[in-house]
Amino acid sequence: MCSRFRIHYQNSIIQSFKPRNVIIKAWYLVCILGIIGFDLIIPGISLGEDLLGESSTGVVKSTDSRSTGIEVKNSILKSLDTVSVAAGVSGVLGAVLVREGDIVNLKSPLAKVCDDEAALVVVQAKLALDTAKMKTTRDVDLKLAIKGSEVASKELQRTLDANARAADTYPANEVDRMRLMVDKSKLEIERAQLEQRLTMLASEQAEAELRQAEQTVSRHTIYSPSSAMVIAVEKQAGEWVDPNSTVVELMTMNPLRVEGFIDASNASSVVAGNNAKVSITIGTSSYEVIGKVVFVSPVANPVNSQVRVFIQIDNSESRFRPGLSVKATVGGGT
Repeated sequence: MCSRFRIHYQNSIIQSFKPRNVIIKAWYLVCILGIIGFDLIIPGISLGEDLLGESSTGVVKSTDSRSTGIEVKNSILKSLDTVSVAAGVSGVLGAVLVREGDIVNLKSPLAKVCDDEAALVVVQAKLALDTAKMKTTRDVDLKLAIKGSEVASKELQRTLDANARAADTYPANEVDRMRLMVDKSKLEIERAQLEQRLTMLASEQAEAELRQAEQTVSRHTIYSPSSAMVIAVEKQAGEWVDPNSTVVELMTMNPLRVEGFIDASNASSVVAGNNAKVSITIGTSSYEVIGKVVFVSPVANPVNSQVRVFIQIDNSESRFRPGLSVKATVGGGT
């Protein structure tokens, strides 16, 4: 409608264009060209806006979680384990072998509780074991019982032979006594064999008691349950400790874990084993590491519809510290 009006207006101006001088004629010509140019420029601007709109809309549509990754919100760096190492036994703490900041390995000694009494028990157990072993090697009683049985059997046989040659050489009660001696000697052999077996069992018991005593002494040395860093020493040498008294606190520094949350709508796209990009800023330095998703909670928070996730990262160079806030994304070409 507007275009038709402009065309009609242009035609009316041209038809009524009767300038009186050159200047007025030129001014009318400029006005006509301006109106025609406006008709051409306006559609062009509209077309350009349409093209830009389509281009802008295309970019927005191409942006999704698969290309940019799924953001892990409220991410924080944590240690896998923080362990309070207890004394395990009662006594006076004899020595503390570590201090804060030390890196300890599995089974590294951390402290010692005085073990004088326990050491004496070990000495007694060793003596008892030596005595039991000597008894197991002694077979005198068994040999004596065997010899006695052989003698009794020969005496009985001579008695029977004598009565066979001449009746009643040995009365019947004497023969019965000889038979009793033979039976008794056989029972003596069985008793000696039983004593030998009991002696062997006593030796094994003494050996077990020695191991128990040595284990008690070993418990007076407090060992590290894992490879970690000492973050606190709670007791000093000379203090009394109970079995449940905390002596040293340890923190695992490698690997570390990123804990955060993802929207429940994205939880089905994240599984254990997925790669994750973790950005960590320390002062003016920034680091990016690739970690692995190790846990996705099966439960969503009913308040904010978020799901907890754990991401594990390498910290073999001890560059990062638990407690740092980080940024993490799962997927997106990581």
